[in-house]
Amino acid sequence: MSIRLKIMKKNIIFVVLAGLSFNAEAYQYTIVQKQILIQQHNANQPTGLEHLTPKENVVPNVTIWVHATKFMSFVGDYAHATPRPGLIHISEFSWTYRLKSLLQTISAADPIQFPLEHLYAFGWSGVLSFDERKKEAQNLYNAIKLLMVTYKNKYGVEPHITLIGHSHGGNVILNVARVKDKDFTTKITAIMLGCPVQHETQEAIHDPLFEKVYSFYSESDWIQAGDPQGFYLNDTNHERHWELSSRMFCFDAKMRQAQLQINSWGIWHLGYIRHYFLEILPRLVKELDAWEIEMPSRPLQERVLLVNY
Repeated sequence: MSIRLKIMKKNIIFVVLAGLSFNAEAYQYTIVQKQILIQQHNANQPTGLEHLTPKENVVPNVTIWVHATKFMSFVGDYAHATPRPGLIHISEFSWTYRLKSLLQTISAADPIQFPLEHLYAFGWSGVLSFDERKKEAQNLYNAIKLLMVTYKNKYGVEPHITLIGHSHGGNVILNVARVKDKDFTTKITAIMLGCPVQHETQEAIHDPLFEKVYSFYSESDWIQAGDPQGFYLNDTNHERHWELSSRMFCFDAKMRQAQLQINSWGIWHLGYIRHYFLEILPRLVKELDAWEIEMPSRPLQERVLLVNY
């Protein structure tokens, strides 16, 4: 058997096992569905928000994007990550970095919640490791504290912070709850896009640091569920074992999570960093809030959001 065929065989087995791992978990849940229609965004179409200006927003809405794992930095930096480590304002990105246009897409879709003036990205190593993500969370936390001081001096108030994490960027965000100071009282909103749910960080959603946590996932996203978290060794995982990641977080009243189907199709892992998806992301967040008011989430319940776009 050729090397190529051997690799293909291993990949097929890996994908099947990942799917079986999630399906066994999903059978425990009661499934509820909601269908919504989202029309394509037209930049010239009135939004009803034109009368609002940044000066009327007493509390600035700051958004920080945290990118996913990087397997090839020389490509990943330009495709979905940042020019350098640390907190970077969108104005510091050149046009060669794709993340600049992705952030602009989010802002254009909802300039009040995600104003361009207050859009940032956090660059981290992107290494596939429990310990590395926790270390980078400390850097993110330090950057947030410094940013809050800067905003307090400039605007007279602390900003509202929204963290958006793609893939393991979500686990970097969750680790902030593990490294923050005990007297840190700022509330943060977290939005997870295809975040692998792992035993190392999933309990962090209960931390009072997070005011709300949104999580979007898809059955088509085998990369999310395929990360073999049992293979990592650290202080809490002393022996390697077969354990893949999950797609659903445990229940919490602040948690808003849903399986996504867009035009009857699930979304792939890289679909979360496509412009068409980020154009509708603000609407999806609002739909989950509205759904929670209509029908509050319950334990052992899986929500499926059917989007016609």
